[in-house]
Amino acid sequence: MILAATAVLLMASCGGSDDDATSNNEASIVGSYILTELNVSQAIDLDDDGVASADILDEAPCFDGSLVFSSAGTFTSNTDELNIIGTVDSDGNEVTFVECFGPFQEMGTYSIEGNVITFTGNDDDQIDTDLGPSSGSFTLEDDTLTISAIASLGQIQFVYQRQ
Repeated sequence: MILAATAVLLMASCGGSDDDATSNNEASIVGSYILTELNVSQAIDLDDDGVASADILDEAPCFDGSLVFSSAGTFTSNTDELNIIGTVDSDGNEVTFVECFGPFQEMGTYSIEGNVITFTGNDDDQIDTDLGPSSGSFTLEDDTLTISAIASLGQIQFVYQRQ
């Protein structure tokens, strides 16, 4: 899973406009974050323990991710790749294995317009992945950054904690 985004020049304006809010959002998001939740719209049982969870990190504890935003409008994402393998055991029971590979690094630029963050990789392409598209709505409350988007798994929510 890779996040990617697009740089935008922000223009200064007077008094409480959306541009001011965008500038404030961009300044406040600067920092390092660790992925603490990766929520999907429907609970699934990836680790085949009989307990389904909407948080992929509960089902695949090997999965890690981090995200760093700079004041220069750049980001670095270090995220594992998740491989889900379904097979049948010797008794004929379906068994699921989860493997994590990585981390894989993605670098690029980001822009914020209101509460929407957009990522562009260094190759200037907006990247769509299995888990998340190149942009989504976000909230930043205290040190918790939440990015929500629609992806191939339906609604997905990345929750990061500032470090």
